[in-house]
Amino acid sequence: MRVADLQAVSCVTFGFALGCIAIAQFIDNPLTLYAEQRSEKLTLLSQHRDDSCSAAFGSSHIHNGFDPRVFDRTLGLHGVPAHTLNLAIEGGSQTEQFAMAKWFLAESHRDRAIGACRIMLELNAGANLQVRHLVHPRSINLYDASITELSLNFSDAGISWLRRLGRSSFALAAAAMHYLNVGMLASRVLPHEINRDLLDRESESDRRGLLTEPSNTAEMEDVAELFRRRPAAPRIVQGALMRGLLILVSSLEKAPGGQGVEYFLLVAPKFTDVVSFEEYPACTLAGNLRIDVINVARPPEFPELYRPDLWHDLAHLNEAGAAVYSRLVAEEIFRLKTQPRAAAACDGEPEGIALNQATSIHPTPTVAEFG
Repeated sequence: MRVADLQAVSCVTFGFALGCIAIAQFIDNPLTLYAEQRSEKLTLLSQHRDDSCSAAFGSSHIHNGFDPRVFDRTLGLHGVPAHTLNLAIEGGSQTEQFAMAKWFLAESHRDRAIGACRIMLELNAGANLQVRHLVHPRSINLYDASITELSLNFSDAGISWLRRLGRSSFALAAAAMHYLNVGMLASRVLPHEINRDLLDRESESDRRGLLTEPSNTAEMEDVAELFRRRPAAPRIVQGALMRGLLILVSSLEKAPGGQGVEYFLLVAPKFTDVVSFEEYPACTLAGNLRIDVINVARPPEFPELYRPDLWHDLAHLNEAGAAVYSRLVAEEIFRLKTQPRAAAACDGEPEGIALNQATSIHPTPTVAEFG
């Protein structure tokens, strides 16, 4: 290639990069751009910013399966005040729940002296959003450098090279579209209206984010059939806490508003647990931060959660099931308050991981910083 051609290519590339940077300045915080389902939950958060400092995050398993009303009522029966939101999202991921939880910590203005604040994160959510969301604003507006780095930390050696490649490829592709501002300028210039119908469904009867899906006969038959064919005892698989999850929680604790908060990892149940389920450590330590694991997704110990009539399909609870799950989670959290686990009984940091300032993901601008 001639020198003149190289200069021309360099000029075009440099100009393109400057254009992307200029557009990014106009866009401001990409998370404020409309992304269906996430924007409705952020609107719900803004409506409760002065009365809630506890929330559950994750995917549809928590979105459809965690009832804040039952959770708060159960803790209240034990004399523990709580006002909780369900900020999980259908198709959600570890990366998205981190961004949502960080936003929540910055936005929640409730006086924490009234009661403890709890951040409950879905332990078994996927690392990234689903592939169908790769070119969706939920991914494009989300994957800045910090989120991409977090995603890459969910590629532990414990998973196959093919899964590691898939996870990394998704994150890098989404990051490329993020920094190319794909669709962002149009979304800022022509803002999309909030889906009021979805927000109303998540808000009616003080649901505070719980979404109940209508029953489907075929899916209910699948549940009944699996229940009939279930083994006498389910197979137990030993689950592991991935490096990325510990970095995620440690980084939240370092974020604005993240101190003095109780952090829990929730194992979301699936009806297929009656065939095999995962067992996790009861708690873990990320540096000096203690993280308790709440796992009621164990059919032998919590059979009341695995009645077929409590399930919408093989992966999601119905509203009655959400009430049972939320009560069990609240009772486990109260049990921890009265019978705390000794620090020595918790798993420490995985070998070679030091969750300090150097390994935490880089901080991203908070809502407050954008006014």
